[in-house]
Formats: sequence, structure tokens, C-alpha cells
Amino acid sequence: MGSHTPSEACASTLKPTLNLRVEPEMAREFRVEAARRGMQQNELFEEMWKLYKDAQHGAA
Repeated sequence: MGSHTPSEACASTLKPTLNLRVEPEMAREFRVEAARRGMQQNELFEEMWKLYKDAQHGAA
């Protein structure tokens, strides 16, 4: 049994927040694409970032 309360345990496992400002139309398109894929927006962003990094390493 841990000494953390359930809310403390949950808070310690949360990922940091990345705040981005984009044009409203881009935000709408992003939400729609995530929904179309059945993903959360953060999952889509993580996938995009992985593809970007892979492309950068392939271009080097």
C-alpha cells in the first residue's frame, strides 16, 4: 500500500501539457481528423511528431 492518495497517484502519472496556439480552422481540422481516426487529439499529435522525427532522421 502506497502513502499517496488516489488523486496524488493520478497527478504523478499525468503527462505535461503542451499549449499551442493555432488558427481556428487548423484546430477544427485537427479535431475532425482525430475524431475520424477514433483517436484523442494528443494521440494524433504524438503520432505526427513521431512521423516528423522519423522523416528528419531519414533526410539526414
